[in-house]
Order: sequence, then C-alpha cells, then structure tokens
Amino acid sequence: NQRVHSTYLSAGFHTPFKQDNDIVVVGRLYKGTDGIAGSDSSANGYDIGAGVRAQFPNDLEGSVMGVYSRISNAAYSDKDTYVNAQFGFGFTAEIQLYGGIDFFRNDQTMNFGLRVFY
Repeated sequence: NQRVHSTYLSAGFHTPFKQDNDIVVVGRLYKGTDGIAGSDSSANGYDIGAGVRAQFPNDLEGSVMGVYSRISNAAYSDKDTYVNAQFGFGFTAEIQLYGGIDFFRNDQTMNFGLRVFY
C-alpha cells in the first residue's frame, strides 16, 4: 500500500516576444509526504524554470520549459533537471484546466489541475 501527497505553490512572470508567444519564468515551492508499507517520510524543495508559451485558437495554450529541481529531507538531498510540457484550456480569463508531463532522465510524471490567474 503506497500513498503520496504533494502540494505546490507557484509564481511566474511572462513577457511577450511576438504575437501569442511569451517567454515564461516560473518558481515553485514543493511540500510532499509519502507512505509505503506503514513508513512515512516528507520532503521539501523548489523548482526554477524558463521556457516559451504559445496561445492557440479556442482558448488553448501550450508551453515547454527547462527546469532545475531540488528536493531534500533529513535523510537525502536530490537535484535534477527536466523538460516540462503543458497544455491548458481556459474556461474563463481567470481559470484554466491544464495537464502536463515532466520528462526526467529515467521516468515521467503527469500532472493535472486547475490554474487560477489574478
């Protein structure tokens, strides 16, 4: 029996470099816990990434970023670089449903969620 809980808090900045295309810089804090066979552990970390984002017709958006990641707890510290690709669909100007995949050297992680813009 395995369970994993992760929470991310992200902030970013974008600036247009041509119509419907942005350069994006993102920072993200991470807090996670997992339990495997009755043993619990937790970790904290951060990601820093930069890439490009494109707007498509019909409220669709896509982005590709290179990311540096560092995660640690009392027993270990790990750092890695990976490529992140995301696609989003905007319900309104402030709320977007998105999905993405992180391409690490040895595995991939898929993410789904809601993004809120202020």
